[in-house]
Amino acid sequence: MSTIIKVALASFLLLNSACNSAKDPADNSTTEAENKTVTMERDWQKEGFVKAMIKQNKDKGCPMILVLDKTGEAIDPINIDAEPFAAMRKPETEVYIKFRRLRMPNRCEMAGPVEIESMEPAAKE
Repeated sequence: MSTIIKVALASFLLLNSACNSAKDPADNSTTEAENKTVTMERDWQKEGFVKAMIKQNKDKGCPMILVLDKTGEAIDPINIDAEPFAAMRKPETEVYIKFRRLRMPNRCEMAGPVEIESMEPAAKE
């Protein structure tokens, strides 16, 4: 009788450990993807880029604005229509930008004018 209990207990432990091992790789891949995204974001920040979201604006003065991710500040990129940035000009697109502020009158009330020096698409999560 004790042999049957030992065999049942051993098979239960074996099956239980086999089920748990299948769950671990999926968890690790998610963690690795998150780590890669965080590392990529740090690299962009080291190079002077800031993460932002492109938003469509209803104001005629500035049709597109960028909302900075960390501060929530809205900026008006005056050169977003330039050829290098045209492919990323879709609303609700996350990008990394390097910009400089301009000393000129605002084209719209809610955002200050900036010139984009460089813009790269953000990684899809």
